[in-house]
Amino acid sequence: MAERHAALRQAFGDLPPRGRRLILLLIENPPVPYAEISARLGMPVGSIGPNRGRYLDKLRRHPAIAAMINTDSGAA
Repeated sequence: MAERHAALRQAFGDLPPRGRRLILLLIENPPVPYAEISARLGMPVGSIGPNRGRYLDKLRRHPAIAAMINTDSGAA
């Protein structure tokens, strides 16, 4: 578990600042409405989903995360 957290921290830290802010807003509890995210980041509401997808793809492709994903899928 600690290894997974370290990999995620490393990958998250390698995202651009705007990507980190977007992901953090998207995982807030309670959820932050898209209109508020839009206002905070100066990003059109219609761009939030596509940007979220791109940043999550970057996280998945990060070497530290990709290694964890490949390890997990190999064990199944």
